[in-house]
Amino acid sequence: MARLPLMPLVCLAALAAACDGGGEPADPCAGVTCSGLGDCAVLGGSEPVCVCRDGHHAEGLTCVPDSDACQDVACGGHGDCVLQAGAALCVCDIGYHADGLVCVENDPLDPCAAVDCSGHGQCRAEGGAASCACDAGYHAEGLACLEDVVAEPCQGVTCSGHGRCEVVADQATCACDPGYAPDGLACLAVDVCAGVDCSGHGSCSAPEGIALCACEPGYVPSGLACVESGAPGPGPVWFVHTSDHHFGDSDDAATRLEVLQRDLLPILEPAAAVLSGDTTEGGTGPEWAAYHGAIDAFAPLYPAWVEIPGNHDVKEDGEDRFRSEAIAGRAGAGLYGQALLDTAAGPVRLLRANTADSDLVAVNLSGSFGAAQATALMALEDGDPPSAYTLVTGHHPMTGPLRLYLGFERMQTLLAATGAQAYLCGHVHAQAFTWLGDVLVVQADSLGKSDAAKAILLALDQTGPSAKLLPLDGSQTWPLVMITSPADDALGGVNPRAATYPPGSQVLARALVFAPGALSHVEFRLGGEVFYAAEIREHVWEATVTLPASAESVSLTAVATGADGASDDAITFDVGP
Repeated sequence: MARLPLMPLVCLAALAAACDGGGEPADPCAGVTCSGLGDCAVLGGSEPVCVCRDGHHAEGLTCVPDSDACQDVACGGHGDCVLQAGAALCVCDIGYHADGLVCVENDPLDPCAAVDCSGHGQCRAEGGAASCACDAGYHAEGLACLEDVVAEPCQGVTCSGHGRCEVVADQATCACDPGYAPDGLACLAVDVCAGVDCSGHGSCSAPEGIALCACEPGYVPSGLACVESGAPGPGPVWFVHTSDHHFGDSDDAATRLEVLQRDLLPILEPAAAVLSGDTTEGGTGPEWAAYHGAIDAFAPLYPAWVEIPGNHDVKEDGEDRFRSEAIAGRAGAGLYGQALLDTAAGPVRLLRANTADSDLVAVNLSGSFGAAQATALMALEDGDPPSAYTLVTGHHPMTGPLRLYLGFERMQTLLAATGAQAYLCGHVHAQAFTWLGDVLVVQADSLGKSDAAKAILLALDQTGPSAKLLPLDGSQTWPLVMITSPADDALGGVNPRAATYPPGSQVLARALVFAPGALSHVEFRLGGEVFYAAEIREHVWEATVTLPASAESVSLTAVATGADGASDDAITFDVGP
């Protein structure tokens, strides 16, 4: 059996460019023959190593014959001798285990008796048969745990036939099928319904290995709980945000809006797409005509498609043009106001502010939120029942050196009085997530004038906002996953809405998952534990996650697997007293 130890890069003539600081060679294996007894492979993207034929092993970049440690070792006639770290080791047939260099029959009453898994794993008895759950860096061959080949850690790792091997930090790990959990490099069956009581109003079942609650009449499933039917659906609600399209001065805006409307919005199904100003370069008729030429084929309607005016939109007679040409203007929404959105998470209030509220070009450019407009917006009444969330949008930022110039305090008052979670803006042609108190300021890049423009997916949940960038060059991969609860303590630098949870407690983890194809399952991973999620409504997946018993900063990962592949999202939060 070939062995591949980790070794330093050897400086050969063919690799002189890499060794003398002259740059990486085009082919690290150029000139490496492995003594004609193996093949050269590239490790870590740049380091050549030799993968030698059976009976040989690598020493530097040469292949030399193995020692004769296995000579005359017959393993009792019930296995094969292999070399491990230069020493002989017996890999025994099924039903036998190694006792020194002899394979002896397993004890039928205790298949794991005397099975030591080569000292690098634990024996597990399942169905009367023994198997080895090997340590990280080792894989099972029969009842032996052999060291992984460095160049391919997953070689020979079967995950007990109930998962797939993945390489993480150069180590083999098992991503197990639903209903199974990793134990070393084995996937063992687990009872996913253990401890799930469905709030006392239902029963847990596990079709395809995923825990689900079947609820009593009058109750509906919410993750692994049963809640009274008719209660408002749990969060989140989500939006797509773009800004600064600059029709009339951009060759890219039309193409990028087409990608957004054709490829993303039908899958994401947001509560609204919000365009936070400077849709046009100068507010002229031809520029608005170009804008409509790009969007009208997709028939967007207000308030599912919402524009607000930017300083470029209201140049000259731009205010009248905005009222007659913008989708929001044509719907009678004016230069500012509110839209009450009916969503599965409950009613949502979207306040539209005109921060180009001035006849003076200099103030218009710097940003102005006039007193009359502020008073009018403050006087608007919420719906009945009250909105679950409030979102405010204006063109000028509320943070940074180019923040709103006139009316900054008035806008702060509006955000506080309405309980807004987030403020959407643009203007400075740069993407940023920052905080104004506990309000997330979501600043979009220029869709029309940036080389790598991206839209922003913003979600509002009970624990606060979350955000993710969406490429508009057609490169979006699926599934798209975004954790919305708990709050990510790294969002915007330091998230003031992030909570610290008691050690050993349980929290409800929630993620949005979008895909054009079918999903097979969604899971949350925390500290080596896997928690399978249930879809509580379209795109929204939940699981109850048990936190570690010690105080620490933890990383929670949501993984979605489906017809389009697998992808994930990760956040961090604190567990502490």
